[in-house]
Amino acid sequence: MPADTPADIPAATSPRRPGGASPGAPVSSTANAPAAPAPSTHPSLATALALADDLLLDGAAHAGPVLAAALRRTAKSLTAASLHWPAAVAAELSDQLAAHTERDAAHDPLRHAALLAELHARHRAAGRTPGVLGEREVAETPLRRVRLTALGCRLSGTPEHPVTQTFFAHAEAGVVVVLHKTWQPSDRPWGSRRVLGTTLASLAASSVVSETARRTASRALTLTRGRLAVTTVTPLGPTAWSELPSTLLVRDLAAHAAEWDGRPPRLVRPRVEAETVRVVEVSEVTGIGYDPAAQRLEATVLDAAGNTALLSAPHEPMAPAAL
Repeated sequence: MPADTPADIPAATSPRRPGGASPGAPVSSTANAPAAPAPSTHPSLATALALADDLLLDGAAHAGPVLAAALRRTAKSLTAASLHWPAAVAAELSDQLAAHTERDAAHDPLRHAALLAELHARHRAAGRTPGVLGEREVAETPLRRVRLTALGCRLSGTPEHPVTQTFFAHAEAGVVVVLHKTWQPSDRPWGSRRVLGTTLASLAASSVVSETARRTASRALTLTRGRLAVTTVTPLGPTAWSELPSTLLVRDLAAHAAEWDGRPPRLVRPRVEAETVRVVEVSEVTGIGYDPAAQRLEATVLDAAGNTALLSAPHEPMAPAAL
């Protein structure tokens, strides 16, 4: 499947404090502060940019709880202003700071750096690329009597904070939505854990019809069950995936990859979940093997158009039985 690469991330120039300027270099008259944003910048976005610059200059190791709290407040202000994508960046930066403070494995230095770059990239592209701030998106959309087709489940997070993501195809809209759930640490098998009145294993291979589903701007899904509003979960039929629309079912990987070549850089694309998740129709498995050193299962397959693809699945400590 097409994947984001480091080439998607534009080079970012780091702001400098006046004390660190090289001889003869122009020095800002405002000490310890980044350059002022353009006059047209929304105040909440300007605040987020300033906080990001402070974080870049000081480093996560020197950022205290005040900065993390300021990022959380700014994220809420950005959401209220319908600037959904910068809001999501600010919220994720706050989470990264919290993870660093708690010495949690969820902190990822590369992800942290990418978020700082993304915030500035979206600001700079806002005047030339409509929608780059998510201002055209509806914060939450109710999905009345919606039918969803499960595409599987992914386990992520850390042993202390495990998270499951169950993927569903919303065929009518031609998109994939994601149901997140955070769990308490437990030795209980993942497939037997209960959600929406059924097991997680059953939900990940089911057809869901709900009157209470809601979808956020980022395509995160909320499902509830109640006496007045019904959510039913039934096993998938044998043709459920083959009946998906062409936006979700890939039969020609070469054509799909060519179509994706024209996408904007990842840092300014819509910030939606499961952006790359698709169902691929496989006509033949031509080879399969396991690399014990890398703990990786690999298989060579042909799609319906005869294109060759390599499937690679590394061992995941959070889900040791996945292979």
